[in-house]
Amino acid sequence: MLEKLKQTVKHMGFFALGNISPKLSGFILLPIYTKLISVADYGILGLFEVVELLSVHILSFGIPQALLRWHGLTESEIKKKNYIFTLFIFLTCICVGSFLIILSSRSFLAEFLFGQNIFANYFVVLFISISFTVLSKLPLTLLRSEEKSHLYATFISIQFAFNLIANIYFVAILKYGVKGILISQAISTGLIFLILTPYLFKRMNPHLELAELKKMILFSYPFIFSAIASTILNVGDRYLLTKLSTLEQVGLYSLGYKFSNIMKMLLVDSFMLGLPVIGWKIVKENSQPKRFFSKVLTYMVFGLLWFGLILSAYCKGLIHRFALNPNYWDAYHVVPFFVLSIIFVGMQSLFFFELQIPQKTKLIPRIVGCAAVLNIILNILLIPKYGMMGAVYATVFAQFIALFVAYRVVQKVYPVKYEINRILILFGIAIGLFFITAVFNNYSLIERIIYKGLVILSFPFILYLIRFYEPIELDRIRGSIKKWSGKILLRKPPKMD
Repeated sequence: MLEKLKQTVKHMGFFALGNISPKLSGFILLPIYTKLISVADYGILGLFEVVELLSVHILSFGIPQALLRWHGLTESEIKKKNYIFTLFIFLTCICVGSFLIILSSRSFLAEFLFGQNIFANYFVVLFISISFTVLSKLPLTLLRSEEKSHLYATFISIQFAFNLIANIYFVAILKYGVKGILISQAISTGLIFLILTPYLFKRMNPHLELAELKKMILFSYPFIFSAIASTILNVGDRYLLTKLSTLEQVGLYSLGYKFSNIMKMLLVDSFMLGLPVIGWKIVKENSQPKRFFSKVLTYMVFGLLWFGLILSAYCKGLIHRFALNPNYWDAYHVVPFFVLSIIFVGMQSLFFFELQIPQKTKLIPRIVGCAAVLNIILNILLIPKYGMMGAVYATVFAQFIALFVAYRVVQKVYPVKYEINRILILFGIAIGLFFITAVFNNYSLIERIIYKGLVILSFPFILYLIRFYEPIELDRIRGSIKKWSGKILLRKPPKMD
């Protein structure tokens, strides 16, 4: 069991590197963005990011999930190649058709979102990037299915390098602003697709499996509605902020979300990239999958809470350091709430994967959809009074409701005995430590770093003192400490001249 968990963590590590690389340019360039782009324009960029996220989910049609399932459970190599070719043709037709629609409706979209037509051509650039992103999902999903997580990380890191260079040129040198960011993204996604094309074509056989395509679509189409609802739930509040508040509030909210989202990219998204690879293998082998999922949830919550504690404790200082324009500094207020919301999203992601096992994917959009409707209602009620804080309050509450409902549904269709009491203990201690770190907010920089660091590092030791860990977990921890300390002691010191 622990060996399977180690495999999952191993793949997560590589996926985390790959996941964070494309978005890292946004943080590296944050001082430039905050200096050259106004808070209102940053809000406009945030809305384009919402359009991009929603469009990628819709045009992908849930195909990556279907490919992982069919590719992982099919024995015939010829069939696998047929499936890949069929899905590539299917996604290409969708992307071409959608791009033609955007060309004819870009003015309407610009008026609808921003109330002005000057952003119409921005949508053309954006949808070029979106099309390449969707088509790149096939080879990237294959890398996951074939457990080549190191190659996955390598290719995504190359995309990051292209994106960073293009951003420096178009934003910092040419000063194209938001348009420069979109152009940079289109260039980097297009280049990575071209690089991945030979790998993809070697794994295709020019034969359409239309009967299987229909089955795949029936399996995966609920993910479209789930993605729409999830996007509305996670980032749709930016649009409501533009209507019920100001673009400056959208800009602050977007920066706080982007800062918090490093946790989602690094841990949650990476977890969901690695879990299906090992998860479907365990289901196929029938090697105690329910016990595996139970342990995964506990360890995932532990990791998310500890990382979230670090992010929440230091968010104010980091935003003040990265954002050169003081008008951005108030964005730190929303970070701890976004962190809590992301933890709920991570827990949901495990439940939603488990719903795929009995092929109950139709339940996922219903759960997320209801939470999205609740989120919209709460946003309408809270934003006029509390601004961006009202939006983040609504998000946290809606995500909690989605988590609770998802848990109840899973217990009915694929019951797993989770370690609920241990998870509640983790939440209680982590939240308590966060409030302790807040005591040091007005101390000097060095004092804040040291005192908050000591509080954060105490998290696993407090768990030890209250006997949280099971005997087998303690044995593994002691074994790991002994193994690594032995390697350090045996390491030969460098020779002196």
